[in-house]
Amino acid sequence: MNLKTEVKELPEMNLAAVMSLGIANVEPSYNILIDWAKKKKLFPRENVKMISVYHDSFKVTPPDKVRIHACMLLDKNLEKQEGWYFQKPYMPESLL
Repeated sequence: MNLKTEVKELPEMNLAAVMSLGIANVEPSYNILIDWAKKKKLFPRENVKMISVYHDSFKVTPPDKVRIHACMLLDKNLEKQEGWYFQKPYMPESLL
């Protein structure tokens, strides 16, 4: 696999995110994020942008250990944070 790496400076973004450990847990993380956003009336909306942030390389990290954030770009910063907050990567019990 030949990937071209490009570093860019981007403007500040307001993101809501759920971290997952392992490639198999990315889809459940996005489902948790979307369920949360629906409760906040942040989803669905026109032109919503979802972003995956990879913290590890598959070249050196086993797929079940790769750390990935499932993110949703928000229109503005949330004033009050409510709901779940995880200190460690979240993995649904059904996947343990």
